[in-house]
Amino acid sequence: MSQYCEKNGVRLLSVAPRLFSPEAEAWFTTRVGGVSTGAFSSLNLSTRHDDAPENVEKNFLLACEAMGLDSRDLIFAQQKHTAECALVTARDVHRGRFIAGAVPGVDALITSEIGPVLTVRTADCVPVFLSDRRHGAIAAIHSGWRGTLHAITLRTLERMRSEFGTEGIDVCAAVGPCICADCFEVDPPVADEFIAAYGMKRLVRTGPKYHIDLAGHVLDQLTGFGVPETQIEAERICTAHHTDLYFSHRAEHGYTGGMCGFIRRLR
Repeated sequence: MSQYCEKNGVRLLSVAPRLFSPEAEAWFTTRVGGVSTGAFSSLNLSTRHDDAPENVEKNFLLACEAMGLDSRDLIFAQQKHTAECALVTARDVHRGRFIAGAVPGVDALITSEIGPVLTVRTADCVPVFLSDRRHGAIAAIHSGWRGTLHAITLRTLERMRSEFGTEGIDVCAAVGPCICADCFEVDPPVADEFIAAYGMKRLVRTGPKYHIDLAGHVLDQLTGFGVPETQIEAERICTAHHTDLYFSHRAEHGYTGGMCGFIRRLR
């Protein structure tokens, strides 16, 4: 199981050591332990709103220090709610630019290199980490509703198969804190897209609205590729239900900060 840990006031979720160690290590941040205030209190790692950029940079430095990471090794995806994936190397690290140096046009990153730290930023969307323990490859995936609809996790696994020879049996996966189906209510136009792709699977109608289980769809994509359920850790912690610990775009009406997940290959 994943475990909460704290260093210098920064609270983190250490991801599934039983699955990832010793080949890789990963963490999800909470909102606890940073320098931001107000709606962004306190470990805000998002630049979407008007938190001071120096606060966000300081928060990244605090989080990296707590995890024992060098902030210069981070690689970011632009995260525009696509289903696209990029193969990255040490040439793609942010070099002091943080999110401004993000890889354009993608929501997932893969690498087989030791050194780069892949990141995924969320505030309700589904963060997914993959580790191919056989071929020494890792992935970080931002699966929002559009990415989930277009099977970004499955597409990333297929890209890993193409690049590294990854098969389902090789993969360990972690699905991080995200919004639950009860809290993710959508209008018919969004639901209609899911119904066209998946029928009523992972979808519940309540009057004129629908509720979608995004994390459930991600789990289906993982097992559909052949990842054994015993090699998947799904947190099932709802960000909207736990705004004391996590930022939530939906629960906080769009004006809030964001968390970040970090994964790196160790050997």
